[in-house]
Amino acid sequence: MNFRNFCITQNRLERQHSPKRQAINRQRTPPVTNLATFWNKIATKYAQDPVLDEAAYTFTCERSISYLRPGFRALEIGCGTGPTALRLRPHVSTFEATDISEAMIDIAKGRQTGTTPDQQVAFRVASAPDSFANGTSYDAVFAHSLLHLIPEPEALLARVAQAVPAGGYFISKTPCLGARGMALQGAAMRLMIPLMQVIGKAPPVIRFFSTEGLEAAITRAGFEVVEAGSFPGGKPPSHYIVARRCS
Repeated sequence: MNFRNFCITQNRLERQHSPKRQAINRQRTPPVTNLATFWNKIATKYAQDPVLDEAAYTFTCERSISYLRPGFRALEIGCGTGPTALRLRPHVSTFEATDISEAMIDIAKGRQTGTTPDQQVAFRVASAPDSFANGTSYDAVFAHSLLHLIPEPEALLARVAQAVPAGGYFISKTPCLGARGMALQGAAMRLMIPLMQVIGKAPPVIRFFSTEGLEAAITRAGFEVVEAGSFPGGKPPSHYIVARRCS
């Protein structure tokens, strides 16, 4: 998914806190309104941008579908303009999808015009943490190109774990700017991104994950990684993870 997947975006980046280069850099949490304002502003262009790697996107969607069952209740957080939610919808019983951007959700709703009510995605405006405010449990939760763009990813993973029962799935895909082999590119982005933020060309938050650290963070939240790979595997790699909730 274009802009988020390409991830030429980042809020203020802080030094990592250990020699092991932990996956998540802590930083000051920006107001939610700042996040929503940025994504509302770029929603139309975001919807028009092509998928950067259609083959990789299709492959990971098919892998996700292989874990779904007709009776599942599913949720996608940070759904953007909805293409993935709409693609996965026929394979589950119910599908909710949220995004912090009202403009993104409006476009997503327009994409399912003509779909019968029983096959529609329930799109709604909500931040990633607030997506779970209704206390509903889900058999599968999706987060595509999201975890590197939110203020507190580990706190969000804890919320996901609360909403997914044992045996359920958390399926994510995340650009890993802190992956091995990204030292030069990462250094350049650390210089450019704050400047881009000043002129409104980069979102308020972005985090540098390594693939190993990302998997470790999901595991710490109470999940077992059952499938992982980078699709595409370039620089940065977009790391796809299927994680099952532990009992």
